[in-house]
Amino acid sequence: MTEGEQKKFLETISAVLLRCVILSLALLYSWFAFYLLSGNSGYIIHSGWFPLTPKDYVVVNYFGMAFMKIIIVVFFLIPYLSIKWTLHNMK
Repeated sequence: MTEGEQKKFLETISAVLLRCVILSLALLYSWFAFYLLSGNSGYIIHSGWFPLTPKDYVVVNYFGMAFMKIIIVVFFLIPYLSIKWTLHNMK
C-alpha cells in the first residue's frame, strides 16, 4: 500500500468515525431530551414492563447515558483524534 493509499484509507476511516460520533451524540441527546420532557410518563411506561421503582428508573437512565458517553469517547472520538493526529504527522 502506497503512502497516498494509506492517507486515503485513513481519511475514509476518520470520516466514518466522525459520523459515528455525531450520530451517537444525536442519539444520546435524544435520550436525554426524552428523559427530561417525558416527566413521569417514561417511568409509567417502563414500570409496566419491568418491576422498577422511580429511583431505579433514574439510576438506569443516568448510568445508561454515562455508559454511552464513555463508549462514544473510547470507541469513536479517541480513534478519530488519533487518526487525525497521524494524518497531520504524515504531511
